[in-house]
Amino acid sequence: MNIISNLDKRMLLAGVGCAVIILLIDIFNRVLLPGANVKEKEDVNIEIVKFNRTSINGNDFINQYFSSLLAIEKELEQKTKAAQDKLANDRLAKSQQNKAIVKPDILRVAKLVGVISQNGERKAVIEYKNKTGKISLITLPSGKSFAEGKVTQVGVDFVEIEIEGTLAKLPLFKNKNMTFSGEKNKGK
Repeated sequence: MNIISNLDKRMLLAGVGCAVIILLIDIFNRVLLPGANVKEKEDVNIEIVKFNRTSINGNDFINQYFSSLLAIEKELEQKTKAAQDKLANDRLAKSQQNKAIVKPDILRVAKLVGVISQNGERKAVIEYKNKTGKISLITLPSGKSFAEGKVTQVGVDFVEIEIEGTLAKLPLFKNKNMTFSGEKNKGK
């Protein structure tokens, strides 16, 4: 049996041939041309210098080598501060505007629909529309508070309401600015 095939023999011979050629070139370079391929050793004096630690001022270093980045950072800080100031001013203006919003006038959202007498005491029957738009029918004697007002006097055809120290009369069925319970606005 032939263990090594013809192709394997050829490859083995080619590998041995290459190795022999490389060996011959190496011997030629070492023996025949020693000065050309190998540098001769020169005397070199190595001077050892003691290392001195110096302190570096970080701010000066950054200013010297990264001035453009510092300029960008300062510009960004200015923009951020301006945006924060604008936001604070907007919030202040909005809060002042919210404070300036007048509370709803009770006379515009209340309608005197009747006056009743119960145990000798007059009571005003008021149809009142609250902030959410819900309509309530309330009965109030003199001295009772509702919403932002207080009933001070109940007459035969009017009710007197004190709103933040100011007295206002709400006449019987005279508030034509608003409608209740499917009633059409007659004032317009």
